[in-house]
Amino acid sequence: LRDFVDPDLRQALHAAASGWYSHPSGWEDECLGLGGGFSAYSNFACLRLLPLPLVAAWTGFLRAQSGLPERFLVVAACFGDAPRLLLSDLASGDLLLGPISPTPHLEARQEVAAGHLRLLRVVPASAPRGRDLLLWLEELGRRLEGGVYLASPLEPPDPRSVGICLFPQAGEKHVSCVTRGIRVTASALYAPEMATFAYSIRLALVAPGEEGHLPAAQRGFETAQLHTRHWVLRQADGGADQVHGKGVVGNFPLLREGGWRDDKQRHSGRIGQGEWCEGVFVYQSLSGRGSSISFEGSIDFVPGSLEAPAGEEFAVAVPRFPLLVGADEYLF
Repeated sequence: LRDFVDPDLRQALHAAASGWYSHPSGWEDECLGLGGGFSAYSNFACLRLLPLPLVAAWTGFLRAQSGLPERFLVVAACFGDAPRLLLSDLASGDLLLGPISPTPHLEARQEVAAGHLRLLRVVPASAPRGRDLLLWLEELGRRLEGGVYLASPLEPPDPRSVGICLFPQAGEKHVSCVTRGIRVTASALYAPEMATFAYSIRLALVAPGEEGHLPAAQRGFETAQLHTRHWVLRQADGGADQVHGKGVVGNFPLLREGGWRDDKQRHSGRIGQGEWCEGVFVYQSLSGRGSSISFEGSIDFVPGSLEAPAGEEFAVAVPRFPLLVGADEYLF
């Protein structure tokens, strides 16, 4: 590293590797990556800054296997299912995420070729060159301080998977609304290695003292159970893809104030009762490899439960949220 001119970059690399890193020894450790993570379906990613011995090992491996030019170093890597690497171009100071797959979502961003790898710069195109790593870490810190990213389970509801969750929980990429006392919050993140967006939808029956709470007598039920979903994925040309189905990935959560029951569809097709869980029900999935620019829809709930309805089925709105990544956005 002494052969390159940027002392701040060298200092950041050494500081990140000094005493912070330990090789994952269990599920909890795999979720502690400083670069944050997420899950959707069977895909799990959590980006960890590497100590210098692993920087050398990963860099050497990619030079041998993918023709990585000598000016690149691997500074962070994902130990999950989705291959995700963070590389530094020591000649320019650019910080790059990859490998990426072809997709129309990336038309606004310039790709960088590094041997057989195709990468994206992780800071806005307008950012000055040479300090990408520091800019990226500063933006990550701002998002953590502002509540955009929170420490929460990366694979909910498993409490062992707590880490920096990259699904925004505040800001312009996050939406929220309440229908008959049921709060829906939603957001998405771009996963270039899978050429798609991952999205998160969170459901809760608003508890007393929280904004949007209604007494049971006013909302018309003590509990309500998810029955069907209707998604609308809008295209840039004005078209839309419609998705209808029962449950969400086989889940039919029964909501009550303070928590939910983890009801699932069994192999027989019947819906079996699960255990009661505290907090918010979280559904995370992928938007597909199309050219959608936004996601919205509705979820139908049954007052009471599916086995013992206590009223007419009603729709809960899922507000529209963007499926876009612009040239002047950070990538995490």
